[in-house]
Amino acid sequence: MSMINIIELTIYSFIFISSTIYSVWNFFQTSLLNLYDVDQSDFQTDTWFSRTFAINYPLDVTDLEWQSAKQYYIGTKILYLLYHSIGFLITRLIYPQYLPLFIILYSSFILSYLLSLRFLLLILINIGAIFILEFFVLYFGSNINRRWLRIPHYIIFAYSLAIAHRLEFVTADHEQNFLIHVSFSWLNAKLLSCSIDLYDSEYFDDQKKSWRFTLIRLAYLLYFPPFFFGPIYNFDDFHKSIENLITNSNTRPILTIIEIVQLIRYILWALILEIILHFIYSSSFQYYVYIVDTFDSWSLCGLGYSLMILFFLKYFIIYGISQQLAIIDGLDNVIASPPACIGHINQTSYLWQKFDRGLYSFLLKYFYKPLNGSPTSSVLRRMLSAIACFTIIAFWHGLHDSIIVWVMMNILLIYCDRIIAIFFKYNDAYHVKALIESPLLALAYISNIFFLSNYEIGWLFISKILLGFPFPLLAVLFIFFCSCYVCNRINCKITK
Repeated sequence: MSMINIIELTIYSFIFISSTIYSVWNFFQTSLLNLYDVDQSDFQTDTWFSRTFAINYPLDVTDLEWQSAKQYYIGTKILYLLYHSIGFLITRLIYPQYLPLFIILYSSFILSYLLSLRFLLLILINIGAIFILEFFVLYFGSNINRRWLRIPHYIIFAYSLAIAHRLEFVTADHEQNFLIHVSFSWLNAKLLSCSIDLYDSEYFDDQKKSWRFTLIRLAYLLYFPPFFFGPIYNFDDFHKSIENLITNSNTRPILTIIEIVQLIRYILWALILEIILHFIYSSSFQYYVYIVDTFDSWSLCGLGYSLMILFFLKYFIIYGISQQLAIIDGLDNVIASPPACIGHINQTSYLWQKFDRGLYSFLLKYFYKPLNGSPTSSVLRRMLSAIACFTIIAFWHGLHDSIIVWVMMNILLIYCDRIIAIFFKYNDAYHVKALIESPLLALAYISNIFFLSNYEIGWLFISKILLGFPFPLLAVLFIFFCSCYVCNRINCKITK
């Protein structure tokens, strides 16, 4: 890279970074002015941070997922993860063949204690129903091509996603209902993986009769560290990893300093996110359309960018801790890496691959590839396969108006990315490519506003930003041009 290119890259990086910081700062100032116009139950004033540093900024507590997750990472419930790791380690040292049984017993006890015995029974009934279905499918469909054996499981999976959004009868507690809802969705995704990997297995006839194999399947479904908050992971990976751990438990180091340091790193990020939530109130203000409607363009953009950064940080921590706990247990290649930083992602297709890697792998293996057939299939078939995957995502998140808009925009943007990829490779045409990508990146950001916020806020961004010609639209497009140029340079360097 020449000196001119380095200077240009530095200037564009400075413009993009300073613009995002300035917009977030404006949002912070504007939110302080409107702080007492929102429901004060959205905030917590007496926190460890405010007591330690004597500050008067309240904590935004409207993100229920994070409020639940942080109790397991920086709260008292971290002990349950610690007990799991200690129990897993002891079992691995003394009786490695009983590792699946330990996972089943420990998770069953913790789930009944933390949520309710009723929920545990619901889970076991759910698992039992699928196992019984497998028996009947195998018994009556022994002469049928295994591809067709999948169909009942796909139907039940789609139906379970619809049921998951209505599981409010199990407990009266709002937080517990949330945990039941998300864990029920994760469980049924794992059941789908479990069943299809059984049908596709090379050792299909031997495994289906093995009690040890059944215990491993139950352990996969109930493995505690990612049970509530994810990510999704495939049965084949878990099966291979735990079989290797059982048979070769003495060949792998029990614990390394690097594994502990990595876990501490994610816990420190959890503390940082908790501190940030004392200053950035995007989770709360997104629900007050009449207040957001009064924001100037910089503050509005700051709200949007804050939503995305906080969303990234949350899942970076949750998925990172889940992965690291699995690595500490010795399950090295089971849980996918946490999301890549969204700061250097400027394409929707790249975002889907690098953000929730576990979900991407799950959809690719169990939906896209079976529907697509072969890599040489027609464009129409590939397009229909992609639409089917996005339909599953829409069901997963609930078929709200904002989710439907988000899904449709993402389908459009992914195919725009593919068209651009045909004409542009990582060559010297960085400026032209960034110029074409900048409006697509603006649309991608707004599509994520629909997903992270709600329908009304999403249309507010369209009316105030996209339809705000010449300003703020041209200014936003220039900032996104700088971002695309920097991202393309960085990603080009990474791929080399």
